[in-house]
Amino acid sequence: MFFVEEDQTELNRKFGAATHDWPQQQRNLAADNLRLVSLVGQDPRLTARVPQGGVAITQLVSKVIDHACSFNADLIVMDHLQGFADGDLNASDTATALAMAANMIVAATGAAVVFTAHVNKTQINADTVDAGFTTGNLAFENAARQVTGVIKIPEKEAEELGLLEAEGYLKAVIAKNSYGPAREAMYLHREYVQDFHTVRVRPYQRAITTQTSSVAPRAERLKTQVIDYVTAQPGTTKNKLDILSGKTGQFKASKNGVRRVVEELLDDKSLRIRTVSSEEKQLLGLPQQVNEILEVVK
Repeated sequence: MFFVEEDQTELNRKFGAATHDWPQQQRNLAADNLRLVSLVGQDPRLTARVPQGGVAITQLVSKVIDHACSFNADLIVMDHLQGFADGDLNASDTATALAMAANMIVAATGAAVVFTAHVNKTQINADTVDAGFTTGNLAFENAARQVTGVIKIPEKEAEELGLLEAEGYLKAVIAKNSYGPAREAMYLHREYVQDFHTVRVRPYQRAITTQTSSVAPRAERLKTQVIDYVTAQPGTTKNKLDILSGKTGQFKASKNGVRRVVEELLDDKSLRIRTVSSEEKQLLGLPQQVNEILEVVK
């Protein structure tokens, strides 16, 4: 994986956050089969405009090929497209040249090449993924064998999945697929990793339990609601849950009822109270007077 913006320290921190709760054997396996390469301080362009006109392939293509072959890489990720391409991103020759560079890497290594890309500004609040989703000329997407877009989960779908808060949940949609059916979708969840002061993204699967059943006792349903909310909202405080109580509140339960459930969850070790640092308050957007937050015990 090649990165144009993150330095090596940041990449190592992201890896740590993504795998911090994995069994050690799996972490070792991931580390053995992954190489994170920072291009900060180097020219990251795979293509460059030439004085006589047109776009040429740069020497970085050969370096990527050599690096991938030395590692026997099966997958090469370039993050992000806008940093690897020189010239006007809306010009077709820019997209064509970058596609040529990618195909050269594929031909020489046998690996799949994936570019991440920024979303077109008009698509930021999109509720689906269609052609023209990425920034730049449509030739970028035309040249790709597969195009997957990630958007905020639409509120209606969040409700169907039983999510109390859509914030932090994402939907990935395969808009184009030369290898199988298009329009397939999956859901993701951004979660804050306190030990590394950053977030990671994990696949989300709806948990089916008897507590979410419509016939479950009201107190048990409220416990599930509180657990789901604290999971989805890092930095939740007791005061925040108080605000969500009442007949018109999100929990549709009295303040005393919510407080009682929170205390029961604390007693049975489903929740815990943790002190937060000043740095973490800033990351979570918490007021300075807040000293403690609730966390789900996993």
